Amino acid sequence: MLKFIFRIAFVLLGAFLLYLGSSGLYKPLLFKTQGVQVEGEIIGFYAGKYGASVQPESKGMRNGRNRARRPAFRFPLGNAAGDSLTGKESAPQIFQKYQMGQVVQVVYPQADPADARIFDMRELGGWLLLILGGLVMGAMGIFPKWF
Repeated sequence: MLKFIFRIAFVLLGAFLLYLGSSGLYKPLLFKTQGVQVEGEIIGFYAGKYGASVQPESKGMRNGRNRARRPAFRFPLGNAAGDSLTGKESAPQIFQKYQMGQVVQVVYPQADPADARIFDMRELGGWLLLILGGLVMGAMGIFPKWF
């Protein structure tokens, strides 16, 4: 019975890691292939998922623990230098540490520039590692004789 519970736990953990990794990998790759690519600049860091104020440093303290912040970036609309938007990355910086003023590649869909994402190969590689970890965990739960 205990083995069955562990197998179920491995499958659930694998599914969670697959979901988490694919959500971070899907949109930047889709926008890179089908959207607009421009250069943007890191202008600060949001304190939380719904935080409205931009902070000057990438680490914050919450309940005595360090928390990564979501990078805020400014990018031009298309290749015109006149209009620009400020975007917020959907996930905190886990695999890549950004600095104030750093130039980044920004990708967004043609129809909705407000849905912009930072395109960084190191960040995408980290999400890919989460997907691979999820596949291994799921395989450990479904095919325990392999491990």
